Amino acid sequence: MGLSRNCNIPHHRLPSGPWYQYQCNIKTTIKQRIRCLHSDPLQSDARHNGSVFTNIRPPTFKETLTVIRSMPSKSSPLDKIPMRALKSCPEMFAELITHLITLSFEEGKFSEMYKCASVTPLLKKQELDADLLSNYCPVLNLHTISKIVERVFMTRLAEHVKLSPNYNRFQSAYRRGHSTETALLRLLNDVYIAANNGFRTVLVQLDLTAAFDTIDINTLLCRLRYSFGISGPVLSWISSYIVGRTQFVRVGQEQSPRTDYEYRVPQTLFLGRCYSPCTYHLSPA
Repeated sequence: MGLSRNCNIPHHRLPSGPWYQYQCNIKTTIKQRIRCLHSDPLQSDARHNGSVFTNIRPPTFKETLTVIRSMPSKSSPLDKIPMRALKSCPEMFAELITHLITLSFEEGKFSEMYKCASVTPLLKKQELDADLLSNYCPVLNLHTISKIVERVFMTRLAEHVKLSPNYNRFQSAYRRGHSTETALLRLLNDVYIAANNGFRTVLVQLDLTAAFDTIDINTLLCRLRYSFGISGPVLSWISSYIVGRTQFVRVGQEQSPRTDYEYRVPQTLFLGRCYSPCTYHLSPA
């Protein structure tokens, strides 16, 4: 999106409360419009007819250690333990985090202490008017340990989803080895082939506004179960991960009160880069 992470936010002109309310109003308006479009969001979905995914395989010490070492060195403002500490003693922390993840998977629950997000508004482009709330994009920060848990879970989820008959083979977003460039290459290739065969091409493009911020959680969970055969402790874990989240907006030294997520799921490392091979395809209600 080309966000300017080094932009100086005028703290006196961008209070955390009004900006957060502005974001909520956008999401509420979009959700109200979506509800008017249809009554059954799964009416076009085919029922999953492959293997089911009910139990989560616990991680190994080596797997957790590899994830820790692959994490960026930058810490989240929510971290109680700095990322540099985890990376300086990876073997010690890998053993503790492996035990934590194993308990989480066995119980089908995501820890409540990792469900709060810190949201920072950043200017989309430095030359934009800093007084307009619409010129800012929300950037979420989560606990680093929660991201480690998410990465481990994703390896299990991706294995199942990618084998499902309902998985979109042409999806380029958030897939390893895929990008906007590969999507354009495929599109142009299809256009050229059609032209060589004497056909015309009509292209329809759709840009989803605040896609991750307007996901209907019940629809997402129903689609995971109905269209992708995910149930039992796995579905319980995903539900626990999504439901009951809170967030607050941080602007400089100012911080808004914590509020509940009403619609959204966090577009973080888990949902944006890893989990989205499932949710990005599944979630628009």
